[in-house]
Amino acid sequence: MKKHLVVLIIIIVSFFFAGQFSAQNAAVNPEKEAIKRVVVDAYINGFFNKGDASLIKKGIHPDCDVLVLNKGSLMKIHAYSYVDRFEKNPGPLHPGTTYKFTDVHVTGYAGLAIVEIFREEKHVYTDYISLYKFEDGWKLVTKIFYRHLQN
Repeated sequence: MKKHLVVLIIIIVSFFFAGQFSAQNAAVNPEKEAIKRVVVDAYINGFFNKGDASLIKKGIHPDCDVLVLNKGSLMKIHAYSYVDRFEKNPGPLHPGTTYKFTDVHVTGYAGLAIVEIFREEKHVYTDYISLYKFEDGWKLVTKIFYRHLQN
């Protein structure tokens, strides 16, 4: 009888903690979805599929930088430099670009999205995008990437 009671208590406690864990994850999911939306709207569509400066301005912070590792040297590209390009000459950089989120992590007002970028079904980049949450929503603040070599 005692053995059954102990097993029952363990099961009840396990369900309680599982429910707590699920509730914590559910609380994070809306933020993760918001991050995914801003990455798709401002970055994937803003740059690649539509070339739309207004989309970029909505989701990319004016001080956002893209860091490029080239032959052992680090180069910084100001992401907002593309806004002028798209305002003067709207149009996509690479129409038909597709993507896959491999991870999105949120801690308070900081977030990280890892996104695989594909062109013509070929994996061309893995992007590591850092975001902060501002009063008007999530904004991309820094991006680094790995360029996959194509045969």
